[in-house]
Amino acid sequence: MARRGRPRKKAPFPKKYFIAGFFAVIAVLAFFTASPLSLHMPELSLFSITCLDTESKLTEKLEKEIVEQVKDKSLLTLDLSPVREEIMSRHPEIKELRLIKKFPSTLKIEIEEREPLFQLKENAYLLLGRDFVVIARSLDPFPGQLVVETVNLTHGVRPGDKIDNENVDAAVDLVRVLSGFADFEPSIILAHDQQSFSFYTHGVNIILGQSDFKRKLDLFSSLLKENFENDLARVRYVDLRYSKVYIGQKR
Repeated sequence: MARRGRPRKKAPFPKKYFIAGFFAVIAVLAFFTASPLSLHMPELSLFSITCLDTESKLTEKLEKEIVEQVKDKSLLTLDLSPVREEIMSRHPEIKELRLIKKFPSTLKIEIEEREPLFQLKENAYLLLGRDFVVIARSLDPFPGQLVVETVNLTHGVRPGDKIDNENVDAAVDLVRVLSGFADFEPSIILAHDQQSFSFYTHGVNIILGQSDFKRKLDLFSSLLKENFENDLARVRYVDLRYSKVYIGQKR
């Protein structure tokens, strides 16, 4: 009976083939990374954008602009950064815009709108956001928004510009302070200059001057309670700029 020999070992795969294969894969990946994908593979209709998904309601104008930007584009190749920048440059009312790819064919849109603070009035009306960015400009007042009168400010200012002005800063401080005085809700703030800074509430002109708004309003609130039984209708104006308080009464 013939003796069985030991099974032969398979010849090892030459190391040079491993090295060659590795570099071939690297070269292919580099080629596709450095070149537009559309040059190396046919555009797949599966990835064409056919649906906009948004949690907030889009205006007809905004939806149309977004559709024009992404129409017939593929999620695989579309760069969303320039689309976002273009839309935001046209719409200062948008504080943040997020465009998210949802494969295979949906573009998700998330919008954070600027919240109006008040409107500035001079030779035009500027709707100002809480981040001091101008949301809109109009020759007519914006309904339901507090008016702050200013000087030497609104000329040349456009939507999207950011306001940096000490009188506007003071108006913002006053609005914050007045949130703690329910009886003094302002109808208009006169922010022409720091010295004559004042506001109207229920037809009464309350002159504050520079800063220290809360202390001055606390003082007037006490005087109103003690001397006028909290009846603003009996007051024409009050001047709180000096150590002595001047109150004009209605006859």
